[in-house]
Amino acid sequence: MFKIYRIENREGKHGMWRNFDGSANPLLDTLIGDLPIKSLPMPDSEEYKQDGKQWFSAANTKEQLAYWFKKTDIEALLACGYEIFELQVTDLKILSEFEVIFTRESILSRKSLGIEDVLLAD
Repeated sequence: MFKIYRIENREGKHGMWRNFDGSANPLLDTLIGDLPIKSLPMPDSEEYKQDGKQWFSAANTKEQLAYWFKKTDIEALLACGYEIFELQVTDLKILSEFEVIFTRESILSRKSLGIEDVLLAD
């Protein structure tokens, strides 16, 4: 079992680069500010379709999430219907020091977190 962290849309479970169905999501382009996460390349890749499954991006630590998102950035995402989640999953692949991917089918638990839970600071 692995504990990971993700910011996703509350209702549709969309990420910031792609919607739940894998189509492009231009959310980051519409947000004002210089988010470090905008510099992280997230091209559409076969890695997100490995083994005939749909894979989703996450951070493997709270600190990693805090590195990419400032408090004001998360507040803007929360205002757009996004939320911070701590997920426990069984199916995980490490793509880089910045990204892990998981499958929805492997989620054992999903817990909503507040900004203060990931110790984000301006």
